[in-house]
Amino acid sequence: MALQFTRNATVYVELLDANGYHKNGWQLSVLDGFSFTQSINSSEITINEAGSTSRRARLLFNDSLAPVEWSMSTYARPFTDSSKTRAPEDVLWAMSLGANDYNNTTKVFSGTSSSPAVNAVTNGTNTFNFNNSNVSSFSDNWNIYFGFEDGTNIQYYKLQSSVVNSVSMDFDIDGIATISWSGFAKQLGDESTVKPGFVLPVGQAVTGASGNGSVATLTVGATTGFRVGQRIYVEGMNPAGYNTATSGSLKTPAGALITALTSTTVSYASAENGSFSSGGTLGSLKAAQVTAGEVVINTGLNTTTNFIRNRISTVTLQNTAGSLDYNLVLTGGNLTLENNINYLTPEELGVVNAPLANITGARSISGSMTCYLDNDTAGEKSGKLFADLVADTTTIRNVFDMTLQMGGTSAGPRVYLDLPTAHLEVPTINVEDLLTLEINFHGQVSGGNVDLTNEATIIYNS
Repeated sequence: MALQFTRNATVYVELLDANGYHKNGWQLSVLDGFSFTQSINSSEITINEAGSTSRRARLLFNDSLAPVEWSMSTYARPFTDSSKTRAPEDVLWAMSLGANDYNNTTKVFSGTSSSPAVNAVTNGTNTFNFNNSNVSSFSDNWNIYFGFEDGTNIQYYKLQSSVVNSVSMDFDIDGIATISWSGFAKQLGDESTVKPGFVLPVGQAVTGASGNGSVATLTVGATTGFRVGQRIYVEGMNPAGYNTATSGSLKTPAGALITALTSTTVSYASAENGSFSSGGTLGSLKAAQVTAGEVVINTGLNTTTNFIRNRISTVTLQNTAGSLDYNLVLTGGNLTLENNINYLTPEELGVVNAPLANITGARSISGSMTCYLDNDTAGEKSGKLFADLVADTTTIRNVFDMTLQMGGTSAGPRVYLDLPTAHLEVPTINVEDLLTLEINFHGQVSGGNVDLTNEATIIYNS
């Protein structure tokens, strides 16, 4: 039986380097309800003639592939990694904010070499910003894999050149902090049993690995995880001229290109900067590795103490024009980031065209909060906020410093959504057993300067 069940799903995110080779990987745990699909655009031609004998027919022509559409949800799960705050899902935040590179040492995502970092990692916090999001197109160097792993029944699907289009965080007081992600990809591929991560089990026996300047054959127990056109690095072996004292360290700065595969052998071209010696046992063998250190971040998935309870979430709201604080106790709400991405697709006749490039649209940050209508005159409650907003008929674009504190303000895992110049709409009164307010808000740049990118920051605390 080779049926696949969603209960066995695991998601991997892969970052490629500038040459298209595997650089880093992250593991995610997703909730039920994920999806990924690719459809095709077609044209229809109908033929309908008059007369006693007529031709009546219908022909369909495939024009182009539509972009892959995918969606999934994860919990927000901050954890501490070497005194630095991380989260399994931080790679998705980086993708949604325009990142195309990652530093294994500093744990920082970045964009082009001339652009600032996407996040700032310090002891106890990991802050994501929009500094690199003013780009016309997001990077094609991200791949998402949906894996179904049930013993020997394994299947992987690859979403090539993935982008994050929409992010939504809900803070229902009776739930756990959850983030919904959706986006696109250029192509959906069936990867069969080839698992992302590109690492063979420790202790694989290696024979026949020698030679420099010619094709050589490296015999291993299996070739799972390798593809022709990737590069390999050998750990624990003896490339000529390189230090072998440290067990498990990478010994060749540039790998060897895989030229052919069989069920038991990996054939490769010359190993640059030193040849592979024969014999011995690998600590591990990595494919398509260009920089030292493939990173599969799953530490945050190995604990249950980093979930965030929405019930202890709070919000602070200050009118920056009048320095007036409002004290709101929420009953629910959400925040949504939209990149409004579209795709360019050629329209050549006679071929099935594929999506060419993604184009970013206007960035939109918005959300809503719900709370009880509280007219307590002793404090600046929700009733006071409603009265002030209704009475203000002169301010065209109001400005509030708003922070949504998911998980509360005390120590422990929590996520802050900071909107320093939020615009609030006049709240809507909902008549129920208790009167409630629904307050819509929008993240905006300070001073109306559209060249800025300071609408919001996302702060993880562990």
